[in-house]
Amino acid sequence: MESMEDTKNHETPNTSDFGVECKFSLVDNGQFLFGPGSKALFELIEKTGSVKSACEEMGMSYSKAWKKIREAQETLGCEVVVRVQGGKGGGQAMLTPTGKWLCETYTAFVDEATAQAKAIFERHFAVHDEAHNMGQDHE
Repeated sequence: MESMEDTKNHETPNTSDFGVECKFSLVDNGQFLFGPGSKALFELIEKTGSVKSACEEMGMSYSKAWKKIREAQETLGCEVVVRVQGGKGGGQAMLTPTGKWLCETYTAFVDEATAQAKAIFERHFAVHDEAHNMGQDHE
C-alpha cells in the first residue's frame, strides 16, 4: 500500500479540462424529499399553471408527479401545490407560498454549495494543473 509520501512523487496529470458538478437532494431521515427533478417540476407547474403540462414538458408521468408532490406535502406537513377548480377555461395548479419557498431556498442552497465545491475543487486540482504546466515549460 502506498503512503502519502509515495503518492506525492508521481507524474502530475493535466487537469486543465477537469471540472466539478454537484447534485444535491434534500432528505428527511434518509428518505428523498426534494432535488433537481422536483425543483424542475415545481417550477414548470408554476410556469404552466398545470401539473399535466409540466409533466408533458418533462416527460414525467402524471402519477409520478403527484407522488412527488404528495410526499413533499406529507413530509413538510403543508401543501406545496394547490389546484383551483376551473369553470369554462378549466382549472389550474399553482405553488403555495411554501412551495415557492422550497424552490427558492433549495436554489439558494445549491448555488452556494456549488460555489463552495468549485472553490475547493480549484484549491485541490489547480495545483496539479500548475505542476503539470510547469513540467511542460521546462521540457
